[in-house]
Amino acid sequence: MLAQDEARKARSEAQAALQAAQDAWASQNQNLAQEQAALQKELQTLATERSALVESIDPADLDLYDQLRREHRGVAVTTISDNACDACGSRLTPAHAQAVRSAGQAARCPTCGRILYGS
Repeated sequence: MLAQDEARKARSEAQAALQAAQDAWASQNQNLAQEQAALQKELQTLATERSALVESIDPADLDLYDQLRREHRGVAVTTISDNACDACGSRLTPAHAQAVRSAGQAARCPTCGRILYGS
């Protein structure tokens, strides 16, 4: 009889733990669904903005950008810090670093080929 009472108690505790786990899962699932919906909406907004901007970009520059993204795992543009490419670490000459910082034209890293952006 004592063993039967202990088994019932263990079963009740297990059921309570299961219910708590199911409740936590349902709550987490709901939060993730809301986050997914928000991210999908943001993605759609960004895609619309990108489409509008792509039309104003020179096709040759866009082709170069797309090619660099494919070659460098999605990172076609990088910044410079301390006269070095932040992506590959290659040192730039002072003249090259200055050319990057000037807004006139796009400059590329002599080592990795990414488009450099000076802040």
